[in-house]
Amino acid sequence: MKYVLRLLIKSKALNKSKGANGFTMIELLVGTIIAFLITIPLLSFVVDILNTDVKEEAKANTEQEVQTALDYIEQDLSQALYIYDNDGVVTADIGNEVAFPNRTPILVFWKRQFVPGVIPVPGDDTELPDDTHVYSLIAYYLSTNNPNGIWSNQVRIERFELRDAVVNLWLDNDDPNYTIEAAYPGFNDIPIGGTGTLEEQMNSWENSGDFGGRNPEVLIDYVDQGTATGTVDCTNVSPDAQLIGTANSGFYACVDSSRTLAKVFIRGNGLARIQNNTPTCTANSAYCPTGSITVQGRSLFGGQ
Repeated sequence: MKYVLRLLIKSKALNKSKGANGFTMIELLVGTIIAFLITIPLLSFVVDILNTDVKEEAKANTEQEVQTALDYIEQDLSQALYIYDNDGVVTADIGNEVAFPNRTPILVFWKRQFVPGVIPVPGDDTELPDDTHVYSLIAYYLSTNNPNGIWSNQVRIERFELRDAVVNLWLDNDDPNYTIEAAYPGFNDIPIGGTGTLEEQMNSWENSGDFGGRNPEVLIDYVDQGTATGTVDCTNVSPDAQLIGTANSGFYACVDSSRTLAKVFIRGNGLARIQNNTPTCTANSAYCPTGSITVQGRSLFGGQ
């Protein structure tokens, strides 16, 4: 009897011990539901954080690129000696003289281009070459050109330059070394010194022919392609300033040719970096930063 009782007691103790270490199906189901209710909100929170981070990065990158483009244009325009207004770009057809498919010229101007260290000092090979200046015609475009789909579904700002030849001022025209660098294909001399007003002379410029296969280069992508509502009052820039481009679009300018003055506006589209469709910017959208610069050219007509 004592032996049987000991076996029963051991069996009950073993069964009780095993029951304490296991779970019933109901307990497992309840535990799974609780884990699910805790995990899903945490995952949603993590996804929201990641999406916000992606949006903020797109916003920051767009803001930085817009500001970098404005800084570049500001430096370019600061050397301008004549900026074409809408009468020059559109009415006088200067824009057609620097026309490329799928591109709308917004800024077209002449500048003195600094060319460092190109002219050798005569009789002394140890001296560093001299610097010089040449005339250049610069054009900025709002471009929908997208070969092979390598750019975004928005629009871009592109830049094109036609530069005059670099000549050796120490030599005369008959010397074979007079021209150090040839003028860019299509360049023609700056049209001053003739009859008529300065504006009439500048508006008479025509290119010299084929551009030699050269095309504009992209300055910035992800420029907003939508057209916001409202108008632009260019008289706030100058009483004689004219609007070039579409008001409140991704890239436009107010230009006063008589004062060599321009205010340039750019609006980026950060939403296009994170969406596959073609989003346009709404008014005051944080993801569509807008920037502007006002620049007065400091160069003067004269010798090189």
